[in-house]
Amino acid sequence: LVTNPADYAMLILLFVIGISGFLIEAVRLAVTTPEHGGWSFVGYSLALLLQTIGVGASPSTETLYLLLWVGHMLLALGLIGLIPFTKLIHVLLAPINIILTEPLTETEV
Repeated sequence: LVTNPADYAMLILLFVIGISGFLIEAVRLAVTTPEHGGWSFVGYSLALLLQTIGVGASPSTETLYLLLWVGHMLLALGLIGLIPFTKLIHVLLAPINIILTEPLTETEV
């Protein structure tokens, strides 16, 4: 299988989607501080860091949260839209192939 720039772009996109998800969670936890926040160890750690630099409940924080959320959504939808044009199509086609392939008989094995 030949590796091309689109393969690296997909990996980078997956990484950025993951990081943006943690950032969104951190902003939410920094503002709301729920009791169960500690269970989200990455988001909670980032939230504590955000609180130490002064991120709290304010209109600018709500705007930041909205921008991060919309950006995260667009990245995720972009990833889904790119699946048919990259090697990730195998994630969808492999199970379909398994379902539609006739099982081998004992003589064919």
